[in-house]
Amino acid sequence: MWRYIVARIAAVIPMTVLVTMAVFWLLHGLLGDPTLLILGRDADPQTAARLRHELGLDRPLDAQYLAWLSGAARGDLGRSLRTRQPVAQAIRERLGPTAELTLASMALAAAAALVLGTVAGTWYGSAADFGVSSLCVIGVTLPNFLLGISLILVFALTLRWVPSGGFVPLFPNPGANLRHMALPILTLSVAYVGILSLVLKSSLRATLGALYVQTARAKGLVERRVLVRHALRNSLIPVLSVLGIEFGRLFGGAVVTETVFALPGVGRLLVDAILGRDFPVVQAVVVLMTFGVLCVNLAVDLSYAWLDPRVSYG
Repeated sequence: MWRYIVARIAAVIPMTVLVTMAVFWLLHGLLGDPTLLILGRDADPQTAARLRHELGLDRPLDAQYLAWLSGAARGDLGRSLRTRQPVAQAIRERLGPTAELTLASMALAAAAALVLGTVAGTWYGSAADFGVSSLCVIGVTLPNFLLGISLILVFALTLRWVPSGGFVPLFPNPGANLRHMALPILTLSVAYVGILSLVLKSSLRATLGALYVQTARAKGLVERRVLVRHALRNSLIPVLSVLGIEFGRLFGGAVVTETVFALPGVGRLLVDAILGRDFPVVQAVVVLMTFGVLCVNLAVDLSYAWLDPRVSYG
């Protein structure tokens, strides 16, 4: 297993470099010259050229990328073109809300999907199955921004149970933090509840018909033990696979959710950086997201052996 882990970790480096290369050239090709946004389109050409030189944007793209990559290898992600703040510091200041939003949303989605998927898979074809499946389909197809705005209208503006936006740190005020984060977490988790529930329902339905499950029943084991010890545990492997894949999309959903609820997170930072053509910030956030997705996928792969001892790593 250790050889497998080392190989996977070693693969993270070239994959991250390839992603940063693609993002670097796409950004410079699509977003254009950030000096025009900083100074305005009517700025004096000499002033624009002097600013472009100060920011290092007059060098060839390959030289700019190698300089950025060299600094990133030393932990220096550069400075924001707009605020001149160190990019690492800007991300560190915004990381708390995003980490809480994504981790809490995925935890809520996994817990709810475990219950709903088990109900739908166990009582397949019943009214409970129909109700759960219908809700899951609605959750999957409902856009994040539409759900978020609807929740704000109902629970924040009409009922006034929770604030419509903003962020309060978890410590030292967990109560206020929960009130501010309840709607964003619910908004981001709904789609993933639907996806994971449907996958678990399908997997559990197939597992309940397997020969080893029928053998366990023939031995006289109670249905609850058959479900938990034999069927449900093996049914979770496809769910974990989907969970690893969907974690990448979770960052995209976090960008939309943070914008709707005015959360000062990394997703909001990314949107502002794209609109401001702030290449170093965009580049660093993409690297962070790529690294997070790769780490989650590695953790998912390693969890297969815990769920099914027959799984081995070559």
